[in-house]
Amino acid sequence: MQWTGVVRLGAGVDLDQVPPTIRTSEAKADIRESSSFFVKSIKAQEQSLAPWDGSATPTRRQCVETLSTQGTTEWGESGEEEVEDDSIFCVRTSEGRIAVIKLKKAVYHEMQATVKVWNSLESL
Repeated sequence: MQWTGVVRLGAGVDLDQVPPTIRTSEAKADIRESSSFFVKSIKAQEQSLAPWDGSATPTRRQCVETLSTQGTTEWGESGEEEVEDDSIFCVRTSEGRIAVIKLKKAVYHEMQATVKVWNSLESL
């Protein structure tokens, strides 16, 4: 395990840093809020975000498998899917680490999530 804790998504969070670093722009941000006034959404880099359907937190292996089959760049933008409290997502960072986020507060411009980032050297 590399890091676990709570972060505010805002303009972006670099999950490769310990602790994760808040970014003021999309540059080096692994996950960020991309909400408009009407739709709450989150965004990652190039197919590095995948929703988790289970209620229990996924393992690293489960996240890797989910990212390989369901990876997307943004969730919530279309308005068909929802970004809500307790939503769980797998994330692949820009340096290849795997993370899982569980939204604690899915409020427009105040999104917070519990984050677990696995070390890139950990086996599946």
